[in-house]
Amino acid sequence: MRHETEYPAPHFVSPTARGYVYAGYSIDAPAHAPFVRRSPRRMQAVDTLGELQDQLRDLPEVASTTLFQAVLMPPIPGSPRHDLLMLVQTADVAHTRAVSEQIQGTGPPPSMLLHAVNTHRIGDTEADMSGTFLFNHFSGPDAGTATSTWKAVTGWYTSKTGVDNSTLLEVEGESPFAIVNYVRLPGGAPGFLANQLGRPSFHRFVRPRLKDNDVRPMPLFYRAIKHTTGGPGRTQR
Repeated sequence: MRHETEYPAPHFVSPTARGYVYAGYSIDAPAHAPFVRRSPRRMQAVDTLGELQDQLRDLPEVASTTLFQAVLMPPIPGSPRHDLLMLVQTADVAHTRAVSEQIQGTGPPPSMLLHAVNTHRIGDTEADMSGTFLFNHFSGPDAGTATSTWKAVTGWYTSKTGVDNSTLLEVEGESPFAIVNYVRLPGGAPGFLANQLGRPSFHRFVRPRLKDNDVRPMPLFYRAIKHTTGGPGRTQR
């Protein structure tokens, strides 16, 4: 595996002990176009999933829920096409399965349901719930290879793109993805992609390391449309 780096490593903080449930919904996603247009069907699903969030918020084992709506979906082969995504954080990993069962029994069925744990963290991704969020899905030989490859390129991202946070989620059980990186971006999705792809060092440093280790990123970009924290009445929009 190729892991040498020429960029300073970011400051990692202790990972959270919470469990994560990722519920991806393909309601009215564009088949091939990257940009997501308004959709009455999606808005109806947003209302239904918002009610589900209110139910989950009142459970003692749920720490927070966030409903995201896609703003940019690069048409990459094999990438998920979730125009809505709900991320639920549980008090600990032991509660993820029970929460998943409630999600499956209420509202539109998710097209993908993942359980995950946070293994590495930079800053606080949820310090500000405004702006654009990146969920970068990585396939790879295994979680260890995907994680070590991700760590090898994080210094480039913090040095070159202004990203100051990252919550790395290691997926448990059967999944097409080994890890999912959850990031709050310093700007919008088009600017982030242009900044990344327009730098020669991205093509010289980042892409070869991903390719050499057979790790493939599949990014989706979102905005948070409803965020709740545990306990009745503590909802933020």
